[in-house]
Amino acid sequence: MRFLKTWFSGKTPDMNFHAIDIFRGLASLWVVLFHSFGDHYLKAGVSPVFDVFNAFHGQGNRGVEIFFIISGYCIFASADKNYSTPLKFLKQRIKRIYPPYWASIVFGIVFTFLILQTGLTHSARLPNIYDLFISFPLLRQTRLGYFNGPYWTLTHEVHFYLLIFCSILVFRRKFIYVADFITIALIFSRIEINLFAGAPIIDQVLTLRSSWYSFYGGILIYRIIRDIHKPSILYHLFWVMVFVYYQFFNPQNSVDLFALSFMMFLLCVRPFDKKLLQLKIMKPFFLLGMISYSLYLTHVMIAPKIMGLIHRLFELNNTMVLLIFFGMILPLTLIISYYFYLFCERPFIHRKTSAYTKGLQSAPQPAQETGTG
Repeated sequence: MRFLKTWFSGKTPDMNFHAIDIFRGLASLWVVLFHSFGDHYLKAGVSPVFDVFNAFHGQGNRGVEIFFIISGYCIFASADKNYSTPLKFLKQRIKRIYPPYWASIVFGIVFTFLILQTGLTHSARLPNIYDLFISFPLLRQTRLGYFNGPYWTLTHEVHFYLLIFCSILVFRRKFIYVADFITIALIFSRIEINLFAGAPIIDQVLTLRSSWYSFYGGILIYRIIRDIHKPSILYHLFWVMVFVYYQFFNPQNSVDLFALSFMMFLLCVRPFDKKLLQLKIMKPFFLLGMISYSLYLTHVMIAPKIMGLIHRLFELNNTMVLLIFFGMILPLTLIISYYFYLFCERPFIHRKTSAYTKGLQSAPQPAQETGTG
């Protein structure tokens, strides 16, 4: 009953989904596990526990899907707030994504150079000037996959930002309908367009096809939460049905139950946003979410490479591998990412107060007992 009362109170909802950083943090940790154990450093068949862990980290690429859904929510919320000032929206996005990205390239070059000096690995590669030049603006698909694999997702993010920017620049308040138009256009163009496959610009536009539905899932979540007590909720629910129908009945698209389940999960936990922030057990995960972008940019340079070096130097059993990773490599990765966040990301963040602090400040405080001794 309290759940329904929270949703249908008729009050204008607080659109600051503070606890979403908790799930962003968990997703970033999942991605770190995926890349760190990607070469199967744990022997299979030794114990069911290790087999379960292998299965879990093997699905860590799902963390990227979580990032896209959360990004769809957050970017659409920012656009909804700044639709009258599209240049402000674009400026905030540029400051948010590019300086840490460029700094991570410098960090990666230095760290890779040091790893190569050990002489224990020849698989690590330094980027050449041409690949750096092409990948620097993130307008085309990055050519630095061999240097830092996760960079490919940044191109999708930038294309999404530009799409939302153009939408609010041209349509202002009506920009919300552009996302629906793009979705229906992609659904009706399921067959790949090969006519322009050789044109670089067309290729980049089609690049967004694979990630759009995750972004759109986040957009739908935002719109449902914002308009839950308004008649327009029926319009948004219609697009939810279109989204679900496409996921289940498009013969060229496998059913993505994970994305749908995560979307439903976000909708269910949203009414308890501030209560989650008050749980002390959640604070480490929120802080992890705070540095998640820095962790995402830098972890491939640290954890997988150190894991590879240790694997070449020592013959370790599964237990020792996990002890070394969780006792040394992961903490080192988090510490480096934290300082990277402090110096290369935080100075460019628009908000002056952390979302965690703001969420706690706005959360209802428990009544304190008063009386005389």
